[in-house]
Amino acid sequence: MKKTNRASVELSLFWKSKYGSHEEKIFLDKVDFWRDIFPGNMREKTMVLEEGEFFVENFEEGKIVEPYNDKNIFALKEKSLKKAFININGGNLFLGRFYRQGDAWTIFNCFKGNREPFRLIDVKDGIMIVDTNHPLAKYPISIKAKFVQKLFDKEERGGECNHIAEISTKNGPGFQVPHLNTNTDFYNSYPFQRVKEGKDSIFYSKPRFINHLDDSAIKNVKSLYSKYLKKNIKILDLMSSWESHLPDFYEIGKITGLGMNEDEMKSNKNLSNFVVHDLNLETHLPFRENEFDAVICTSSIEYLIKPLEVAREVARIIKPEGKFITIFSDRWFPGKEISLWADMHQFERVGFVLDIYLKCGMFKNLKTESIRGFPRPVSDKYIKKIATSDPIFLVCGCVRG
Repeated sequence: MKKTNRASVELSLFWKSKYGSHEEKIFLDKVDFWRDIFPGNMREKTMVLEEGEFFVENFEEGKIVEPYNDKNIFALKEKSLKKAFININGGNLFLGRFYRQGDAWTIFNCFKGNREPFRLIDVKDGIMIVDTNHPLAKYPISIKAKFVQKLFDKEERGGECNHIAEISTKNGPGFQVPHLNTNTDFYNSYPFQRVKEGKDSIFYSKPRFINHLDDSAIKNVKSLYSKYLKKNIKILDLMSSWESHLPDFYEIGKITGLGMNEDEMKSNKNLSNFVVHDLNLETHLPFRENEFDAVICTSSIEYLIKPLEVAREVARIIKPEGKFITIFSDRWFPGKEISLWADMHQFERVGFVLDIYLKCGMFKNLKTESIRGFPRPVSDKYIKKIATSDPIFLVCGCVRG
């Protein structure tokens, strides 16, 4: 078999927790099979693939990230740790949440720029227990390498040596799952507060025909909806706008919108009908029980001040075994999002949305996905600031029968 020296590759991590199944996809635009470091047999198996082919390898726990070690659990003085964060978030630290070691560098004996996380897992008698193990340390992981495109081979001297397993597991994967012995405290202030607490009816009275996502991200959103939704089903587009980002094969006549601006929803080519409704004023949904096969919510969950009540209503109007799919990214209307949202790491936001499904108690077969690192379109206005597409995150669950 002919070997390839350089290629673009999609890496997907698959793992399961007691809460659900999880997939993290990252696009690597330039993989060097001679220089980069691969786990297991992935280098030899992937470099001989043709475009579109893939290879999957399974790894035991502790083989992709550093093995779990009890020595990475520390007991720290609550007063000292809170003091280290006094200028960042007023010294407030919450159970189950992640924080950067570099923000408490004198305590962790590291440099200020250290972004390695620690998780607060217990507080008792003036002592805070923190965990610095990688959040994936206790999970077996499967990695799928999809060969996307062969790149021009050229002779290079020097250059970087990338650690493929490290690239695919850093910056958040694992943050979305609660600690095995600790419930994450997302709800210390509920209903949630926002910076801009003015009436939503006024804020959304003017139509905004804009996208929070670039074209590559929108394509990824459509691919996720194609994956999780069947054709010819009745869908509610919750917190709808002028676009639903559904695949083209969904028929007009099957999709209802519920949102804040009439003009936006009138322009939505997917909607056959719509309802103007403010969920922050009235969480009750104006629909019958079991009326829909699925409910989708795209780039909007961060605006809900009472998401638990809304999730219960969503479960009420979906048929048994029907799906509730939430998709979001890292862009929103500043000030209208709940204050908690902006303070969280991207993957903690996945954990927060997953926790809404869990606390609702009406969903099963929970799944999370992320899609990161894809190229931003050259025509996008932000291409000079950031070369990668907006990241996409998904949480999905089926209504219990």
